[in-house]
Amino acid sequence: MRKTVLIGSYTERDYMQPGTIPGAGVSIIEIDDDGRLSQVRGGSHGVSNPSFLAVDGGFVYAVEELPDGAVVALRGDDLSVVSRMSTGGSDPCDVLVRGSMLLAANYSSGTVAVIQAKGGRLGPLLQLATHPGGGPVTGRQESSHAHQSKVTGWNTLLVADLGADRVDEYAVVDGEGAAGADPLALLASAQLPPGTGPRHMALKGHELLVVGELDGSLHHFHHSDGGWEWVSSVPVY
Repeated sequence: MRKTVLIGSYTERDYMQPGTIPGAGVSIIEIDDDGRLSQVRGGSHGVSNPSFLAVDGGFVYAVEELPDGAVVALRGDDLSVVSRMSTGGSDPCDVLVRGSMLLAANYSSGTVAVIQAKGGRLGPLLQLATHPGGGPVTGRQESSHAHQSKVTGWNTLLVADLGADRVDEYAVVDGEGAAGADPLALLASAQLPPGTGPRHMALKGHELLVVGELDGSLHHFHHSDGGWEWVSSVPVY
């Protein structure tokens, strides 16, 4: 069986640098026996700005990074569209699937959409989690900008908020919530220095690394029963 890699690309010129060529959306690229990219096996049709992808249970889930954001479920073998659902916000840039829930980070709106996802079927929208905030960098931090979400080993969700200089931690309720409760409930936040602009995270055990897009630094936090403790930071430019 051939190994493949999935690539998402911008399709709308308004989201691209001047002079660049629009991408194909989602593409399947084969990897040969030597581990090299060999050929494009297929591509999506009618999917706009799939800037981030997640794979689960034979399906590919893609954000559509647009002013009226959406997520799309595609069949993994031929990238045909199975279903589509609004994220309830603008410019979703990150998606993950956890059990029967899909979570999408709406960058411009600063919210996290929780959407039911079962066998490639999306909907309904269960919750728009929000923790408004801002930072000192003009033009980038006037409001919250959810950029990435990550599930921890202790059943919580971390959300990097580039606009508010925080990593927010949410408790996750399995399924669709108990007795109508929201699936996500804010627990605590790891506060970063003003102007950090946290973009992406890496978590290993209880050690969290956060890269700052605006300050060009890598920040290290440790998690314990008392919450998040800042350990150190180092410039990476």
